[in-house]
Amino acid sequence: MDPRRRSLRRPSAPQSQYLGRPRAAAVGSAVVIGRGVDSQGCGARRGAGTRARRSALLALVLLGALAPGPLAAQDAEDEEAQARELFIEGAHAYQAEDYDTALEAFTRSYAIRPVPVVLFNLAQTLRFLGRAAEAVDAFDRYLETEDEVPEERRVAIEDAVAELRAELAPVRLIVDTPGVEVRVGERLLGTSPFPERVWVTPGSRRFEATKENHEPATRTVELRAGEEATVRLAPQALPAEGTLVVTASVDPAVVSVGERRIGETPLELPYPAGELEVEVEAPGYRSFAEVVELADGQRLELHAELTPRLRLAEKWWFWATLGGVVVLGVVAALAATLPADTQPLEGTLPTVRALELGP
Repeated sequence: MDPRRRSLRRPSAPQSQYLGRPRAAAVGSAVVIGRGVDSQGCGARRGAGTRARRSALLALVLLGALAPGPLAAQDAEDEEAQARELFIEGAHAYQAEDYDTALEAFTRSYAIRPVPVVLFNLAQTLRFLGRAAEAVDAFDRYLETEDEVPEERRVAIEDAVAELRAELAPVRLIVDTPGVEVRVGERLLGTSPFPERVWVTPGSRRFEATKENHEPATRTVELRAGEEATVRLAPQALPAEGTLVVTASVDPAVVSVGERRIGETPLELPYPAGELEVEVEAPGYRSFAEVVELADGQRLELHAELTPRLRLAEKWWFWATLGGVVVLGVVAALAATLPADTQPLEGTLPTVRALELGP
């Protein structure tokens, strides 16, 4: 066994200052979270020197989170003050073992100003709420983001994480597409690509993988503590799609794309991207047709100006034809009634003779 780890398990070990239940003490304007009694009930037997050392270490840890950073702008200072206030609120709630309130306060504080030590407090709070998997995540993120973690604290965290992981199921997440978010229940496991394994609470768990413009992929798996499971998720890319908006000077007008009728104006609907042959028709109007290109994510607006069809009596060629028919009819009638030797009247054209129909 690593001698460092063996020494940390003794009653006087400094790990209790990080991993035990809380006791608060004022240090300047900050609240320092300590531990009165550890899980074995040994806290009351600790010497004054050990307690002083623990308080000093805690003061360094928590005051580091509350110390002002290089913030110049007034709004940044306001955000820092808000984060500090939430941090202290979380510390008091943690002291009172109101872990739900502490979790909310620490979470909001970290969202405003992501100081690594707040992750440490989140991990502790989640640990006491029995949310082992999320506590492991928070401890891991703390170790990854904190620049300088004292060796004693690192070893204590690693021991705590090992104990927590013994209660969990290791899962190998295989997601070939990058940038895919995976959740188990309401818990966000992260975004692909994933580490070698993630840790999940045992039981029947539903995994869901989502990505923009992809069909979600889900899988339900029965997990057991200590038994590794493999979960493969493959969200399928959706076809490229835009929004087609069609209006017309006459409503309702029928809208078709190619041979497919898709609705009536005014029309707005998602449609697969690509080249579209749009036709708009209305009774009594000339049809409108146009070829357009709809790009992925584009909102394409198309207006069809429909012109009325002319009625038969309004068409010039109708009257021209009708006039010709009347003239021919008159000529034919004259040719049929006049004798063949009839001379045209003086001053008239020999129309009848020229167009005589008989022999």
